[in-house]
Amino acid sequence: MSKFVPKEVVKQSKEIDLLTYFINNNPSELVKKGANTYSLKSHDSVIISNGLWHRFSTNEAGKSAVDYLIKVEKMTLQEAVSSVLDRNIDTYIKPQYSNESTSKTIVIPKRASTNKQVIEYLKNRGIDEEIIKDCINKKIIYQENKTNNVVFLGYDNDNNIKYAGCRSTNEKRIMRDAKEGAEYLSTLGFDERFCKICEQINRYSNSEPREPEADVLELIDQFGGMLLDRPERIGFKVDEALVLLEFRNLKGKENRYLEVFKDFVNRMEAVKIWV
Repeated sequence: MSKFVPKEVVKQSKEIDLLTYFINNNPSELVKKGANTYSLKSHDSVIISNGLWHRFSTNEAGKSAVDYLIKVEKMTLQEAVSSVLDRNIDTYIKPQYSNESTSKTIVIPKRASTNKQVIEYLKNRGIDEEIIKDCINKKIIYQENKTNNVVFLGYDNDNNIKYAGCRSTNEKRIMRDAKEGAEYLSTLGFDERFCKICEQINRYSNSEPREPEADVLELIDQFGGMLLDRPERIGFKVDEALVLLEFRNLKGKENRYLEVFKDFVNRMEAVKIWV
């Protein structure tokens, strides 16, 4: 093939998506992850799903095999087109993609006979009791039977449950999970100091002395979380979040970077961005 690749040839080659390309040319490279979802042995950060591919390590994405060969395998356009059209395009066996989502039934945790622990937990998080009870009445939240976790439900336009998320209301359990999480990171090869920082971020353990990075990440995590809209409440304004951070979340706790962080946030708020 000459260096110049006619547009019609490029267009023809791009009719072949990445999954079709590998099924027909190198099927052993595919690793099945789920229905219509695959990764690759040589590039495990590449996920192929329903005719599209995405490489998470570099945030590259596309549909056709040609796109993949150019972006990931660093082929020239000529090389990529040649690789795809090395065989007659009519001989490609193409997988069947369904545009209809598979009907699935979501199974939610069993409800407890009371919501007392959930109400107390959310009140301690700064949410008004009237709002909490309104969410319970609207079946947006409830207390789970086995562990007393708070369960958050999401619905579609037809009022069908499409999402369920849990959050522990048991402080001792959270402390245990934080410690076990740090121990697990250690088994993966992360150094001791990094694991300690992760354990200390939200003060779910009594690990002392606190690492400086744990204080920084604590501020970012708690302040940022308050700005986000959640099922049980809308996000707080910046000034409200700063007050709650200092006088509720960190009440009675020392964070060496609190004043610096407040000053930084206020300075950023004052910056005018002209578009």
